[in-house]
Amino acid sequence: MAQLPLKLGVGDGSLFDQTAIFFRESGINLEPKVDNSKKLSASRVVVNGNNILSPCGETNRPDVLMGYLQGGSLDLVIMGYDELVNRWYEKGDEGLRIVAAFGYAKNTLKPIRQMILLREGDELIDDPTRKVFAEKVSLTRAWLLKNNFPNLANNVEFYQGGVEGLVAAGNAHYCQCVVETGGMAKKQGLKWVEPPILVSPVVAVTRQDMIDDPDIYQYIRYLCWIFGSAVTAASYREIQVNVSDEAAQKCVAKVPALKAPTLRKLYDDSGNGSAGLDVVGIVNAHDFHNMMYILSRMEGVTDIVTAPVHTVAPGRPLVLETVSEVVGRFYPDLDQSKLLNIDF
Repeated sequence: MAQLPLKLGVGDGSLFDQTAIFFRESGINLEPKVDNSKKLSASRVVVNGNNILSPCGETNRPDVLMGYLQGGSLDLVIMGYDELVNRWYEKGDEGLRIVAAFGYAKNTLKPIRQMILLREGDELIDDPTRKVFAEKVSLTRAWLLKNNFPNLANNVEFYQGGVEGLVAAGNAHYCQCVVETGGMAKKQGLKWVEPPILVSPVVAVTRQDMIDDPDIYQYIRYLCWIFGSAVTAASYREIQVNVSDEAAQKCVAKVPALKAPTLRKLYDDSGNGSAGLDVVGIVNAHDFHNMMYILSRMEGVTDIVTAPVHTVAPGRPLVLETVSEVVGRFYPDLDQSKLLNIDF
């Protein structure tokens, strides 16, 4: 039966490291316990007089966490979408449901792509003598069947770690592998097949019985909302520009913001007139250096202060992104109907 406080699980390894940073930015500390690295210690999160987050959590392999979630010893799990889809193709619908999706992965601030890799000059053909080596066997097999490669689907073999090296060395024809930028694959003389098997953001997963209890589900949604606000904030920096009165409007026209820049009058106790104005905005990290360069050459700018942004949270209601929304935001030209997206 659903009850508070909620017991949290987080995928282990580099996914935990990045996830813990986002939780800390949203005001929640997660740390592995000294006496057991698989157990987590979480800070209190008090909402409406209720401590909604258990001080004891778990970090482990996704398959272990999904078992704990299904069995009721965990209530909310942060993990990769690809792991959930792979399990669905192995075991079917186990009543696990996605609450929200987030635009990051283990080592990057964008969803990863699960792809079929092969050597440059080769082609993906449905040859029964060829094999596909894969860590995610079930989803690889499902993608091959969906795209009319039945013989290859029957020849998918499990292989963990460094599988692209087998293909690059000519010891295998095809492999399933994560592609982030594609730079490493190209260096090894490899290419990938489009469309991807799937695009995998990080997702928050719970059980159907938790969703069916509105008194509990509101707090699950809150945790996902505040956590997601920290993920969003990682793509931004705050920028404050001290500027003369005469140059203020020109500066306001240049400084970006989520809605509009804030214009504040600087305090002056000298009696010599205005101390100028402060233009406050928020800039996307990709545009940060270009904006700094523009402002450095703007007449009337006296000082520029920048700072990290901890949370960027949408207002009421608690807006949460779906997998397809996150994928569409990062890959707007991708036809998602060709991916192995499962509606959880």
